[in-house]
Amino acid sequence: MNGAVDLVIRFLLFAMLHSIAALPGVQQRIGNMFPRGFRFYRAAYNLAALVTFGWVMAAWPLSPVIYLVPGSASLAFHAVQAFTLLQMIRCVSRTGMADFLGIRHPSREDAAHELVTTGCYGTVRHPLYTLAMVFCLFNPLMTVKWLLFTLMAGGYFVMGAVVEERRLEREFGDAYRSYRRQVPMLIPRRRKPVAKE
Repeated sequence: MNGAVDLVIRFLLFAMLHSIAALPGVQQRIGNMFPRGFRFYRAAYNLAALVTFGWVMAAWPLSPVIYLVPGSASLAFHAVQAFTLLQMIRCVSRTGMADFLGIRHPSREDAAHELVTTGCYGTVRHPLYTLAMVFCLFNPLMTVKWLLFTLMAGGYFVMGAVVEERRLEREFGDAYRSYRRQVPMLIPRRRKPVAKE
């Protein structure tokens, strides 16, 4: 099978399974079937996503190289990638690292979720998607495979953001609509300088 076709098929299967498993209706049905084990759902979801993502990235190992950033410039690219990873960890910690990893203590299972609008969420509404795209674009070794993956991931992030916006609007109502008017979805806006009196 052609490497590009293999990559696209694997990515689409990953995206489909990842999206279906994240649907509230699917989660509710699984929770009804396995009420005692459902608190491990998020952890199992993350593990499955990690394994299937590894399967996607194993496709097309000998893809042609588009460019390789040489020498110390490649270190700068890696520094940007490291910075984006640290920022992603900071963003996740604002909404709850335990929730994200699926290891929240049972006594906090029913704790109400809060709408986080500060920190990285005060810059864009979906900072994890934005930072993931920055990470992809600053790979110093750009192959056809990596470029194709980056384009597919970008499209998936946009679709995911749109779906997530609908869920958040249903959950938080006017508070989310107000937040959406003030903060851009994925691309930060240049802040206007404060006028001095």
